[in-house]
Amino acid sequence: IPPYGPRLRRPPYGPDLSRPEDKDKTATMRIFILAPTPMMQAGLHSLLTSNEIQIIGTSAQPGALSEVATDIDVVVVADELLLEELAPTLANTPMVALVLLTNNEERTLPRLRALDVRGWGVVPLDASALQLQAAVQAVAQELVILPKVHMQRLYDNRVLTEVRTIEQLDETLTAREHEVLELVGLGLSNKLI
Repeated sequence: IPPYGPRLRRPPYGPDLSRPEDKDKTATMRIFILAPTPMMQAGLHSLLTSNEIQIIGTSAQPGALSEVATDIDVVVVADELLLEELAPTLANTPMVALVLLTNNEERTLPRLRALDVRGWGVVPLDASALQLQAAVQAVAQELVILPKVHMQRLYDNRVLTEVRTIEQLDETLTAREHEVLELVGLGLSNKLI
């Protein structure tokens, strides 16, 4: 059971800046880096280091995450192959968000959508420090992040199928209803629609 009770939402990371006593405090996100080599771990540690981000740990083994899962906000994964091994751990910690570094989003998007995480994002392997930090901050706020080039590819490759009904419906669908059905067919969530 997560520390905030079963399926309860974790409050946003950091201090409550709406309270006067917290106005001067800086929000700190807790990050865990999962990368296959020590060199990649060190590189990501360097890219993610900032005043707003605290690196809780790094590892090449997804099992290491389970020891600190309740203390982190975002997991940064540098290898899509680690995603399969990470899925069982993430299933037990739905309050965690995930950022995946990959250039092959077509294969990973269905897996990411199936995960029960707070938010998730795909970032290209050549992302800058600012892009990576922005993605981490966005997924911590329960957003889904895709680079423009990936989103354009998804949009261009979508398959629109003609729906044929056996019986004539009494009512016709509005243009918005058709649009929503297309977006649902692409696998987008209510929040994204």
